[in-house]
Formats: sequence, C-alpha cells, structure tokens
Amino acid sequence: FPVTIVCPELCFLLQVLEKLEEENKNLEKLLQRIESSLRLEDERLRWPKLIGELRKKMPARLWVTSVKVLPPTETAGSSVKTPSPPAPPIIEITGMFETQSKEADAEAVGKFQKALEEGGIVKNITILEREAPQYVEGKTDQVALKFRLKADWPIAVPEKQAGGGNR
Repeated sequence: FPVTIVCPELCFLLQVLEKLEEENKNLEKLLQRIESSLRLEDERLRWPKLIGELRKKMPARLWVTSVKVLPPTETAGSSVKTPSPPAPPIIEITGMFETQSKEADAEAVGKFQKALEEGGIVKNITILEREAPQYVEGKTDQVALKFRLKADWPIAVPEKQAGGGNR
C-alpha cells in the first residue's frame, strides 16, 4: 500500500480509538455517579425501613421508646492494620413492655428479638437488659418494664455492587 493511502486511514482509526477511549471514561464516570446515587438512596431510606420494621415486628403490649446509633468500638490488641470492610453500625433499641405474668414477661422481649432477626434489617440482636417484675405475695404493682437490645444494622449494598460488578 502506498504511504499516502494508509496514513489517512490510520490517522482516522487513531482518532476513532481516542474518541472511544474518551467515551469509555465518560461512561465509567457516569456509572460511578449512578452507583453513588444508589448508595445515597439506600442510605436515605435506612431509617424509614428500620422504623417500619420495628413497627411491623412489635408485639402487642410492647413499645419502643428510643433507637440510637452507638459509636463504633475499637478492637483491643489489634496493632496490625489490615484492610477490612467497615463494621456495620450498631444500634440500641430501648422500650417498655406491659407485665402480664411471669411466663409472658419472660417471653415478650425474646419474641420481639426473634421477629426482628427474621426480618433481616438488623442482625446479631442481643438483649442487654430486661427488667423483671418485683413480686410481693404473688402480686406486683408494676405495669410496664424496661428492655434494651443491641443489634448490627448492616448497610445495604446496591444490587450491581453485590455481584462484584463488571470492572
């Protein structure tokens, strides 16, 4: 092939390649913005989803009085820094339950704990405190007792990230 014919075609192909690479970079930036928007949307809906789950799973005669995010805790004795995913936020759920009988009082918070675990929004739920009624001659004047739970509240991962993506 004569040099004059190949050079214009090669120059054109190089221009097309540069344009494609530029478009690919633009698409990658757009994909990052979309993923960021999905994460923000998931974060925006976290509290409403949690409150809805608490309302849905709350048994009769039990009510939640407080939900707070606990500060992250450092793991003791870990001087070597290894990259690991951040621990999920931990929440504390406090509330009251109406006393009925010794058996029902013992089960009230446990049923709530189990229902929340099955819901999947919070994980690793532990009972930190559950008041027991004080009985005098088989009777109690207490009408409601306090409880306190602790749970992991994992951050949802958008669907495309969960599969590892295509990068």
